[in-house]
Amino acid sequence: MSTNTGSTAPPANAGSGAVQNYQTDALQEHVDSTPLLINRLGQWSQAVDTVYNYVNGYLSTQNSITSNLEKTRKSINEVPLFLGTHDAQPTAQQAAHTEASHPVEPPKEVSLGEAFTSLQHRTDYLINDSDKAASAIKSTILPNLETLKSDIDAHFKTLRSSGQKGIKDVEKAREHTLRLVERLGRLTSSFGTQRIDNKDDPYVLHRQTRAAVVEQINRENIQAEAALNVQRSFASMEAHIVEVLQKSLQSLDEIVQTFTSRFVNNQSYLSQTFQTIDMKKEWADFTTQNKASLVPESNYQRDPSKVVFTNSTHQSTVPLIKGVLSRKRTVLKNYTQGYFVLTRSGFLHQFKSKDPQQEPTPELSLYLPDSGLGALPARTSGDLTFVIISKNAKRSLGTKHKYTFKASNYDELVAWYNACAEVNGGVRVDDDQAISPVASPSPDSPSSPVDSPMSPNAVPPASTAAAKNVPATAAPTSTAVPAAATSAPTTQAQQAASAIPEARHAAGGPDPTFGNF
Repeated sequence: MSTNTGSTAPPANAGSGAVQNYQTDALQEHVDSTPLLINRLGQWSQAVDTVYNYVNGYLSTQNSITSNLEKTRKSINEVPLFLGTHDAQPTAQQAAHTEASHPVEPPKEVSLGEAFTSLQHRTDYLINDSDKAASAIKSTILPNLETLKSDIDAHFKTLRSSGQKGIKDVEKAREHTLRLVERLGRLTSSFGTQRIDNKDDPYVLHRQTRAAVVEQINRENIQAEAALNVQRSFASMEAHIVEVLQKSLQSLDEIVQTFTSRFVNNQSYLSQTFQTIDMKKEWADFTTQNKASLVPESNYQRDPSKVVFTNSTHQSTVPLIKGVLSRKRTVLKNYTQGYFVLTRSGFLHQFKSKDPQQEPTPELSLYLPDSGLGALPARTSGDLTFVIISKNAKRSLGTKHKYTFKASNYDELVAWYNACAEVNGGVRVDDDQAISPVASPSPDSPSSPVDSPMSPNAVPPASTAAAKNVPATAAPTSTAVPAAATSAPTTQAQQAASAIPEARHAAGGPDPTFGNF
């Protein structure tokens, strides 16, 4: 899956840690080297097959030296295209020394591709110089190559199985994130134009998207970690393969020397050529050539807290007020705590957890523009509760019920009540008359961690008039404190938010720990 909604390039001073410390797009292209490594492992399997076929050809010299070496030449005709592989013809000097007592001096250092090219050429020289060495070859060289081939095949199957599963998991997670991001985009683009269901509340969809993004990033990080571990093991694995190939050809050299000097001269050239291969150079050249396709050694993991996505900071996703309240249970009549959020869409949501990763979807949703709001108790009454008559929007059927909420102190009660009254429009439960929220702190009052929805600095919520398709001028104005609250001084309401660490309005800025949640 290669969908990219605008990835952010890593800064020059990004650091060398495993976790990226810069902002990235949730759907930026995910680098996975697993397919490349699977193909690389297939090349090594082909390389071992080539050497195995070459040595096994000498075993066939017992019956027909010449014909079997010709078959060997055909079996190694296709060699892996490592760096340095070419199809050059032997030079005149090399051809002249095929009848000499010793071969041409091998080069001081060759690549693996050049070594395989020499293998092809030397096989042509040995077609007429072969002899029997079947028993020694069969008992020493072939078993090591067979073991190596089996190990490579087993590693290939494991990597292909686990790697492809990880790739599919990442693709599935990215597709899920893309669907949520696109849906959030549609809802935010039409926000405020019509009434929406609780499941289409941009805030709720934002939480669900955030949860999906975290799950996607976790899967990508796991896959990247697995791919990097495989990469790191390739260097030692390839060195081992080269070492086994070197020892195989060296052993063959020792065996054939006892039969014929010409065979020894040719085979010694091959053995010495393979000995010049740098065990680490092949992998170093490979990583240099394919640097863009391999998982980097640093900054290969992304931090979910630094990931953004389209409309992640849209106004509709920022709550008016949020925090911990107690709600009275219907049957037992006792109070249980929950995490509540009043959104700009007019919904009062209850979540089991503050963390959107643990609980992205609310367990209770009340649409306040269609609800009744009870009176605010007086400060001297000692009552810290307020009542909402509404229906749970998460249920398609059902009637309205009485929901009683309790704050931890009176200032917190006033802050929640004012916010609910602003969204609700001040509709009483009993006489359906408009009421006015408690006066909010004046601009000159001391700063507070809670911004009232009536404050000049607060971002205006989705008005009740707009939700009910009534002209904005028809919305009730705040002219007086409810009768039940007249006994409290005005300064008490001005300090309503000062003791509330959790409940706050969006104008106060995002939660430094949970972003917009």
